[in-house]
Amino acid sequence: MAPHYWRIELDPPLVTTYELGQGDRYRVIGTSDHLKVTEPFDVDIPLADLLPRWAGRGEGTAVPEQR
Repeated sequence: MAPHYWRIELDPPLVTTYELGQGDRYRVIGTSDHLKVTEPFDVDIPLADLLPRWAGRGEGTAVPEQR
């Protein structure tokens, strides 16, 4: 099992971070609309930056025009 686990929900945009606790169970570290962790590496990203604009919620890239 991985020592860290992140679950991202899209509606509303939320991320729940987990880490391996006692035995084989994960424990919740936090829930937010901003992914900010220091383990297993430093990450600091607002979820809106990951969502595409075409989804109507994000600041990410737009879908290219289709011809």
